[in-house]
Amino acid sequence: MFLKLLRKKYLFLHKFPAFLFLALSCMFHLDKLLLGPYGFVTITDAFDSEFPQFKAVAGWIRTVGLIQWLPNIAGGMPAYANQYALYHPFVLLAFIFPLWFIYFFLVITWMFLAGYGMYLLLKDFFECRIDISILGGTLFALSSQIQLNITPTVAFLYTFPLFAWMVFSKNQNFFKRCALLVIMLFSYPVITFPFFSVLHLILIFFKDGKGQRIKKLLQWTVLWLGYLFLFYPVIQSLRCYLPVMSRYYSPNSESIFSLMKQYGFAYLTYSMTISFFCGSLFLICYSKSLRNLVYATVFFVFLSSFFRSIESNFLFGTIFMKMDLFHFYWTLNIMAIFVSSYAINLVIARPALFSRFVGGGANRPCRNPFLQTTCP
Repeated sequence: MFLKLLRKKYLFLHKFPAFLFLALSCMFHLDKLLLGPYGFVTITDAFDSEFPQFKAVAGWIRTVGLIQWLPNIAGGMPAYANQYALYHPFVLLAFIFPLWFIYFFLVITWMFLAGYGMYLLLKDFFECRIDISILGGTLFALSSQIQLNITPTVAFLYTFPLFAWMVFSKNQNFFKRCALLVIMLFSYPVITFPFFSVLHLILIFFKDGKGQRIKKLLQWTVLWLGYLFLFYPVIQSLRCYLPVMSRYYSPNSESIFSLMKQYGFAYLTYSMTISFFCGSLFLICYSKSLRNLVYATVFFVFLSSFFRSIESNFLFGTIFMKMDLFHFYWTLNIMAIFVSSYAINLVIARPALFSRFVGGGANRPCRNPFLQTTCP
């Protein structure tokens, strides 16, 4: 009897973070649960453009069948020359449920998966303590709802940590593979592949040895080639439609350094980790892994700034400008949580670093934490 009770207690403790993040998500979106169709929605890039199209496409398929032409967009355009295919889950859900219900279910689910996925990734991949992992998951769940350009249709903004945890998991099974497929199906290929495949690649070089790294690189190649194949009708239709699109792109006018300052400060603020992140800069000479995470964050700040800066105007008129590659800033919220959680975990493991972390003061300070690569 005692062993049965112990197992039940362990099972509850093991599942507690899932209940915690589900409760947090429901509390944050309490207006949706109480007000139903009168709850608040995000207008920009959601209910002003995307969600009405889900209903329209579902209506055309219901009345006509699988179509090749959408007559209600820009005077008519190819059905697959869009962010999503006709078989996208959003379109299939619009067959059954009203748009407000799809939206509310989506934002609650995304916030839950953002927090729980970050918790699992920090605990198992970054090997952080459980309490630190819960803290990181909580910060990511909350910050995912207030970040710049928040769009519930960009699935990987919320689910990338869960996606990465399942990819790097040592215990692969049928359920995890199906979950990976579902996450991929909910994504938009054009605004997922260029950004989150690179973030996935960065994580491969985080800690694996050379032998494991080659295996993971092969896995990365197969996974993302399969992803492109999954959305081949969309990618091919967009490639053919791109030369005749009418969207106007003006040359950039801001410098890259100005934008790096804006993006870096903005996302550290929205991720609620600005104090933790600044403290972690004083610890990078004590941990190679932390140093690599900080450098990767700076790399993504540089990419997102470059593609919107005056320095990138030589690409004006090419496909690179039409891909909106400045959206690399979507990775910054995730990276800020990685760096901050890992730094806090390092300080708890090595209490002597606490004074340096909170104030930058230590008995033997580094002359330049960005240049010193060995521990004092």
